[in-house]
Amino acid sequence: MLNLTFARAVREDEIGPFDYSILIIGSSGAGKSTLINTAVNLALGSDVKNLKIASKSREYPNLSPGFDDGKAEAVHHHDQSFTMRSHFYKISCSETNYNTILLVDTPGISSTGGIQDDNGNTLEIMRAARLVSGFNAIFLVQRISDNKLTPHLKYSLYRISEVIPTNFEKSIILFISYSADKVSPIDEAEYGFPIKNTFYFNNSFFSHTQADYMENQKLEKKQNKKLKKSKKRLCKLFNYVFRMSSVTSIQYGELFELHNSIMEKISEYNVHVENLLMLNRCRKYKKEITITQWIDTDYYNVVCSKHNTLCDENCCLNFNNITGTQFFNNCSCMDMEKKCKICGCFSEQHAHRHQKPVSRSLTIKDIFKYYEIPSYLKDDTIIDEIIKAKEKDIIENLQSQENIIKNVNPRYEIATLLSTCINILHLPIDIEEKMKYTNLLKSYRDI
Repeated sequence: MLNLTFARAVREDEIGPFDYSILIIGSSGAGKSTLINTAVNLALGSDVKNLKIASKSREYPNLSPGFDDGKAEAVHHHDQSFTMRSHFYKISCSETNYNTILLVDTPGISSTGGIQDDNGNTLEIMRAARLVSGFNAIFLVQRISDNKLTPHLKYSLYRISEVIPTNFEKSIILFISYSADKVSPIDEAEYGFPIKNTFYFNNSFFSHTQADYMENQKLEKKQNKKLKKSKKRLCKLFNYVFRMSSVTSIQYGELFELHNSIMEKISEYNVHVENLLMLNRCRKYKKEITITQWIDTDYYNVVCSKHNTLCDENCCLNFNNITGTQFFNNCSCMDMEKKCKICGCFSEQHAHRHQKPVSRSLTIKDIFKYYEIPSYLKDDTIIDEIIKAKEKDIIENLQSQENIIKNVNPRYEIATLLSTCINILHLPIDIEEKMKYTNLLKSYRDI
């Protein structure tokens, strides 16, 4: 007889079929993984003395049987683990009317690794979302303690907004975790995107170990009440989702490809600006300087668009061509997880192209020729203006890419920030203000 009650992790080639699907996003440590664990224990009917663990934490460092999808996650030394990869789960039980719900757990934004990690995490969210045919809802998980619009929270919401395409703006449900009171942490107008509904959960029962519950009956009784209450609220939430129409994930495919495209442009921006800075700094007293050039080749190369590293020269192995990015099969520089053994990035951050980056020591005259600066010019003022014009061309190229991606997500602003910083730095501003924008520019150039 077919068992209609189940909860398990599934691999990426086991995503379908399902009846409803939910994408779970939020900041690091917001409670996304705890939400997954609560849903799993709802399906399996567990109490606090025998909680099933689909996502690890400090108190529960081991996964329960059926929840190992082969993607290892480290447990952080604080209260929660930080999910670095996307995981897919299916649950079905009487509380879901035996409908199969697909839950997609994603990496958190504002990780301890800074902007570079966040860039990788937003890309991973897009990658995971495009693997699913569509979603009924997006759960934005936020801690009740995030009740002040600090610069950190503003940054988190800005980065989260980058992974919400226009077609999903009416699909966002705010999930307030660790909450005993139905009070929104911040004004909904501050999110930058519509909130369809808000649900509150007190999921503190995962803060105690199984041993704690075995030894303390009073604690067990108290937390079981909280667990039952959370299960009821989760049932209410799922019933709400069942009335929401599924939205196709095609925009996530577009967003993913355009994101890769603009990240490649930013990578090229890094190279050219560093070259131009070096030229501007050294041309008056050096005859030769070392710059990076993109060299055309007759063969394909695997190049990391994040680090500009040549990861596999003259690659002749199989790959699947998708506009703007490539996914690699059997590539010698990729491990089983499609993670590059040379630079450490995943395959989605690589390009399979007829070019490779090469460091070369060139004469000032040759560099002028490379950047189409007339070699006969001697006037430093004119040369400076030409170099600034070259920088402006690169920025405008980035902005043209951004205008394309804004049709999919109007909140995508990386190129705009770059342009704003460049423009402000060319104005007569005080030292402190200049340092602020210089640091901000550097943080985005380090993408």
